[in-house]
Amino acid sequence: MKQLLLLFILALVLTAAPTAHDIKILDAWDNSPIGGAMLLAGDTLYSAPDGRARIPTKWLNQKVTIRAGGYYTRTARITAADSTLLLQPDWYTEPITISAAARPDDNGMPAHNSNIKVSESQRLQFNQMVELLKRRSGIHFKSLGGEGQLQSVSLRGMSAEQTQVLYDDIPINNLQLGMLDLGYIPLGGVDVIDVLRGGSPLLGSSGSIGGALNFKPRPPGDSLAYAVRFQANSLQNRQTEVWLQSPILGLKQSLRIGRHWGDNRYNATAGDESVPLKNRDFNRYSLQWQARYNLSPTGRIGLLVNNFRSRAGAPRAFINRSTEASNQARLSVNNTLLALKYHQGLTRGHFSARLYNRNEWNAYYDPALLINNTPLRGRHFNSEQGVILRWRYLTKRQILLTSGADARYQAIRSSGAGKHSRFSGALYASLDKEWPARTAGYGWHTQLSLRQEFLSPAQSVTLPSAGLQWHFPSGRFYLSYTRNFRAPSFNALYWQPGGNKNLRPEAANGFEGGFDYTFRSGIISSRQTVALYQNRVRDQIVWLPGETYWQPQNIRDVQSRGLEMENTTELWRGALRLTNRLTLNRTIKLSADREGDNTTGNILPYRPQILFYSAIHLRPGSWTLQGEYRYSSFAYTGIENSNRDFLPSYAVVNLFAAFVMPLGAHGMDLSLKIYNLFNIEYEAIKGYPQPTRYAGLGLAIHLN
Repeated sequence: MKQLLLLFILALVLTAAPTAHDIKILDAWDNSPIGGAMLLAGDTLYSAPDGRARIPTKWLNQKVTIRAGGYYTRTARITAADSTLLLQPDWYTEPITISAAARPDDNGMPAHNSNIKVSESQRLQFNQMVELLKRRSGIHFKSLGGEGQLQSVSLRGMSAEQTQVLYDDIPINNLQLGMLDLGYIPLGGVDVIDVLRGGSPLLGSSGSIGGALNFKPRPPGDSLAYAVRFQANSLQNRQTEVWLQSPILGLKQSLRIGRHWGDNRYNATAGDESVPLKNRDFNRYSLQWQARYNLSPTGRIGLLVNNFRSRAGAPRAFINRSTEASNQARLSVNNTLLALKYHQGLTRGHFSARLYNRNEWNAYYDPALLINNTPLRGRHFNSEQGVILRWRYLTKRQILLTSGADARYQAIRSSGAGKHSRFSGALYASLDKEWPARTAGYGWHTQLSLRQEFLSPAQSVTLPSAGLQWHFPSGRFYLSYTRNFRAPSFNALYWQPGGNKNLRPEAANGFEGGFDYTFRSGIISSRQTVALYQNRVRDQIVWLPGETYWQPQNIRDVQSRGLEMENTTELWRGALRLTNRLTLNRTIKLSADREGDNTTGNILPYRPQILFYSAIHLRPGSWTLQGEYRYSSFAYTGIENSNRDFLPSYAVVNLFAAFVMPLGAHGMDLSLKIYNLFNIEYEAIKGYPQPTRYAGLGLAIHLN
C-alpha cells in the first residue's frame, strides 16, 4: 500500500505543469552570467543577482524588458525552447534589432574576431600577455626567451609590424620599429582584449594588414573594491600587483601598481652540454590610474594615465657556453600614455572624443660590441600627440552610421635615425544596413566603409571595405573585403646608414568568408567558428643587402591564405568545457627580390603552417582544473626554405589548478601551474630557447 501511495505522489509530481521558468541572462561577448541584471515582465520586476532569474510561466511568449548596468537595455520574447537572453555591453556599439544576440565587429566589417574577457583565474594562470594570446587561432608568437624578454605576436601569417596594437582604442606601436613588445602591457591592467583578424580599417592608423589587438582597461566602478595578487615560479621570477577602486564624491577612480621581476634561470643544450643561460634577468614596474566623472546622465569625462618602466638583459642568440659568457647587452624602457576621454550619449547613438599623448624612451648598451673602440650605446625618444573623434547613430530604419576623424603628430630623436617628425590624419565613415526577414531573428546585413588616410609628405591612401552577413537565431554566415596599409616606420625611412626616404606605404587586399554557429540542447552548449581568408600584400618593405650596407625597398609581394576553426563545448552550465582551435596558414613570397632570385613561391621565415590548441576545463565546486595541449609545426628560418635551416615542430602540455575560498565579503584565490610538463626544448626564434619545465604558485585576495 505504501509503495502504491509513493508511486501515486511521484506521478503527480512528474505530470504537474510547471509554474515557473528559469531564465539565464548572459554577456553577448563571452556568455558569462551578468550579475545584478533585472527583468521587467508587465509591472513586476524580477532580479537576477547571479545572471539567473525564475519567472512565472504566464510570461512565456510575452515580451519582457531586461536591464543591467553597463549593458544596453533589451526587449525580447521568452519561449520555453530558448531561455537564454544575451545583452550587449554599452561601451561597444548600438544594438541592431536582429543582431542583438550576435557579436558585433569592431573593425566595421564581418570577420572572425574574438573578444577575450580577462578573468581573475587567467591573471594567475598567465605571467604575461603573450601566454594568453598565443592560445587563440590565427595568432603566432615570436619570443627571445622567457618572461621579461621580447614578446611579439602576428596575425594570419603577417609580421609583427603588420599587426596593429591599440590600448583603449589608441594606437601604440613603436614609432621607430613599427611593432610592439607585448611584455609592455601587463595582463593585470587589462579587462577586455579585442582580437580583430584581417584588419581594422575603421579603428586606427597604419599597421593592421594582418589584424589588430585592442587592449581595454577595466573602467572604474562606483563601489569600493580591491585586489592583491602575487605569483612566483621555479625560474626565480616573481610578480606582484595591487589594484584599488575607490570612488570619491562622484569621481570614479581606480589605481593599479605592479612589479614583475626575475632571473629566468633555465638551461639550453649545446651538443651534449647543458648550459645555464645568462643575462635574462629583468625588473619591470607599471602604474595605471583611471578616473571617470559623469557630467550628466548621458555624458561623462575620463582620464587615463599609464606608465611602464623596464630594465632587462638583451641577450644575443645562444650558440654555446663561450658565446653565452659574453652576453652583456642591456635595454632600458620608459613608456607613458596620457589620455583624456569624453563620451556623450545621444538618443539613438553616441559621440566620443579622445586626446592623447604618448612617449617612448629606450636606451641600449652593449659593452661587448665595440665601434671605434667604444661600446655601443643607443638612445631613442619618440612622442606622439593625437585626437580621435567618433560618432555613431542608429536610424529608425535599422541603419547604423559610423563616422570619425583622426589626427596625429609623431616625432623622434634617435642616436641611430636622427631627429624627424611627420603628421598624419584620416576621415572615415561606414554604413551598416539591416534587411530583416519576415521571420523574427533572421535577416541580412550589408556593410560599406571608406577611410581616407593622409600622410606627410603629400601621400594619401584610400581604404574601401564591404561586407555581407546572413543572421539567423543560432549564428551567421558572412563575406567581407577589406583594404589595409602600413606606413614605413621611422627607422626604415631614416636609419643611418641605410634609411630610404622614398619608401611607399605597403598595401593589402583581404577577403574572408566564414560562419558562426551555436547549438544548445539540454545540458550541452557548443559554439563552432570557421573562417577562410586570403590576404595579398603589395610593396612590402624588405631590408636588402647592398654594396656597403643594407637598405629597405618596396620590392616584395606576399600572399597569405588560411583556415581557422574553433569549437567550444560546455556541459552542465560550464562545469566541463572542451576547447579546440586549429590554424592552417601558408604565407608565401610572390615576387623576386632581385635578378636571378629563385625563392619566389617559398614560405616566409618563422611561419609555421599548422597551429593547434586543445584544452579541457573543469569546475568541480570551488575548484578550477585545466589541462592544455599546444602544437606548432616546423618553421623555416630563412627564405631559401633549406632543409637544414628550420625550427622543428613541438608540442607542449601545461596543467593549471585554482581554488576559490570565500572569506565573507572577500575572496581568496590559490593557484598552481606546471608549464611544459614533459620538459620539451623548443624555440620560437633561432638561437633563443624557450623555458623548459617549471612550476608556479599564485595568490589573489580581493573584495567581491
